[in-house]
Amino acid sequence: MLGMDPDADEPSEADVVDAVGELVNMVGGNVKSLVPGPSQLSLPLVATGQFAHGSDQHEIVHLDFVWGDEPVSLTVHSGSPAVTSPAVSKVTR
Repeated sequence: MLGMDPDADEPSEADVVDAVGELVNMVGGNVKSLVPGPSQLSLPLVATGQFAHGSDQHEIVHLDFVWGDEPVSLTVHSGSPAVTSPAVSKVTR
């Protein structure tokens, strides 16, 4: 995805955040196409550690899973009935 040489150093944290954000954007777009319109989707938010969302948002879906050896938390928030904002946070322990 990053077009890096397999023998190169590990990708930077910024590269990983960009890649995860793009994956979330693609998944969100596919999910949005399944939801009856009209609907809007914000840009994804990617956070490492804890993430504080806006006080006007409420959680719609939450999923915890392990990708490789890393725990991942996927949460979808809604700020209003028409706007859904996916947020992905990588939680390290």
